Amino acid sequence: MREQLKFIIIMVGILLLVAARAAGMPFSYSFRSLSVSDGLPDLVINTCYKDRSGYMWFGTNVSLERFDGIRLKHYLIKGKAENLKRVYAVAEMAEGEIWVGSDVGLLHLDKATDDLEAVEPVLIDAPVYCLLSDGKQTLYAGTRKGLFIYEGGKMRHILIDKNVFSQWNEIKGLNIGEDGRLWLATLKGVVALHTASGKLETYAYRNPFYSLTRIGGVLYLGTMNEGIVTFDTQEKAFRQAGGCGLLGHLFSFYRW
Repeated sequence: MREQLKFIIIMVGILLLVAARAAGMPFSYSFRSLSVSDGLPDLVINTCYKDRSGYMWFGTNVSLERFDGIRLKHYLIKGKAENLKRVYAVAEMAEGEIWVGSDVGLLHLDKATDDLEAVEPVLIDAPVYCLLSDGKQTLYAGTRKGLFIYEGGKMRHILIDKNVFSQWNEIKGLNIGEDGRLWLATLKGVVALHTASGKLETYAYRNPFYSLTRIGGVLYLGTMNEGIVTFDTQEKAFRQAGGCGLLGHLFSFYRW
């Protein structure tokens, strides 16, 4: 009886929300800002991430910040160069481990010490711009010098072009499709990596891409001066979606 009553209450609530939306009744939203006065060390926020525990993570130009809804906890980026402490990306692995992409490379939040530690600093000696976890045991990291894949405790390095300084190897966005293809947004165009075979397919474009998301079989790519460009993964064709120049993040939800 209790479960039936609970179900009825939930359904009534949903119907009321639908009715309110249909009647054009406005919803009330509450905005709150975080600034230096709240303890934020920098006003530039490069990335935001919400983990499965409910914490919000912010990547600034000088640190990684964790917000619990009340206060901020600072995780400083080690190093003497103040201009090389920018945090670009945050990702979470299956067991809740937090990984960070930064100017100084790939970082991992050590649960024992509650400190950020460098991961393979000799191998990954370039900025890490984007991260993507498959929700299991694999982490993809897009860097200035190609793609790194962390799987089963081992790190692999994949170059799109043999010339490590090629624009093909500067990866700004990652997304994985239902068919297992990993899509990369680079400064030279779009790349498809067949994760099972390791086969690479490249699709050059006239302007660099800086961000990437996907809806179905269409990629949406952020540019500096062409707005949003789309790429049909079936037709293998680029199209301009219009709008003004865009530099930033395009988000979609990846269901584990």
